[in-house]
Amino acid sequence: MVVSLFVLFFAFRSHSDINNYDPSAAPMCGDEVMTPRDTCWFAEGDGSYEGQKDEAAKQHRIDLWIRDIGFIASPALFVGGILLIVWGTRRVRAARQPVQE
Repeated sequence: MVVSLFVLFFAFRSHSDINNYDPSAAPMCGDEVMTPRDTCWFAEGDGSYEGQKDEAAKQHRIDLWIRDIGFIASPALFVGGILLIVWGTRRVRAARQPVQE
């Protein structure tokens, strides 16, 4: 059940990142907005303006995937955890009952 909370946390985090994504916005290099003539030295890829826009779009697709999987997997994991607890307690109770002859 704790795992379902972690999955749900990451789903909500990616959901907030999805809401902040603007495909028409200029890419960021650290905390600064890039212009088309800038190069980001701290970035993945080539660090160019277009490269940074491509990286932002790629990250957006990953965030969509994480959100979709997380919002489906989290309730399933939670229900699975509840069912496992119920099944386990029934097994323990059945093992503790004396055998009637």
